[in-house]
Amino acid sequence: MATDQTVYQFEGDTTAALGNFTWRSRKAMFPRQVKMCCGRVIFTEGDLADHQALVEARREAIKRNQAKIAAGLAGATGSIGGGYPIGTALLTATELETVPAAPSYSGDLSLQIKIYADGTLKKTVTIYESGVFKFDPGVRARSWHFELVGNVDLVEWAAIATTVRDLMRYADDEE
Repeated sequence: MATDQTVYQFEGDTTAALGNFTWRSRKAMFPRQVKMCCGRVIFTEGDLADHQALVEARREAIKRNQAKIAAGLAGATGSIGGGYPIGTALLTATELETVPAAPSYSGDLSLQIKIYADGTLKKTVTIYESGVFKFDPGVRARSWHFELVGNVDLVEWAAIATTVRDLMRYADDEE
């Protein structure tokens, strides 16, 4: 047991599935009520290459269909006066590529941030990627803290703030 307030890294069994963790921030106290509205979490989620490939394949199919639609509209002249008769299709459904449904991540990696105001849970946000996110807890409070719950590989940095500018300023000071 460490008594010098140092955080030590432990390398356990890397072949076992990651277990869930819960980490709670310290409470931030303010002299007056404030409204937190954004946060930033930097983390390493592990290998999501298969999921990312599905997302990219969907994006590419949408781009190809948009190009076909744009080419069909640009190449069509319509009838006299510039209109199109009712029931006339520029492209048929068979000319467009079937777009896969938006993939949802079905793996076992997850990360949520639970935001508390004056000791009461006000918002739970699922974090899908590192970076800034916005939320609306709907209240002002004098005491704020948050919990991270999940099983990602490594959380490097996490904070909530009243403005994105404050959040980024604090992040720059930490680096």
